[in-house]
Amino acid sequence: MLNRMNGWQRLWVVLSALSLVIFGIVYPYVTVVGAVNSGADWEYRNAARKEVRSGKCDDYINGEFSRLAAPAFSLTEPTCYHIYYSRYFSKTKGPYEEKQDLDERLAEARWDALGFVGIASACVLIASGLVYFLGWLVAWVRRGFAGSPV
Repeated sequence: MLNRMNGWQRLWVVLSALSLVIFGIVYPYVTVVGAVNSGADWEYRNAARKEVRSGKCDDYINGEFSRLAAPAFSLTEPTCYHIYYSRYFSKTKGPYEEKQDLDERLAEARWDALGFVGIASACVLIASGLVYFLGWLVAWVRRGFAGSPV
């Protein structure tokens, strides 16, 4: 079947495959997983590390989560805000551990990337189909003019 394709159809296949790899797989993965390693995420993790080292957040690190109250946010002093919300968004709600928090964020990012890959791949395939249809339509019109007497 591929040997019967004309040059334009072969170009369409190559560009469609390339687009699918770049926009359907690489871009979504880099975008979503890169967000986990962004500057804002690093700042959040550093703030949580400072809260752990401060010694003021032992209850928020190890205490039963249902008994904890949401602390106020502060840029100047550790208020346990980052630890609390890391546990709040955790699936286990267990004691705070930096490695577990990072692992959960990466796992969630991978699932987000997988959904993004599915959506982006579908968009690339739809766009590719529309380009093919447009090419077929133009060829059909040209054949009509080529076969009619002037």
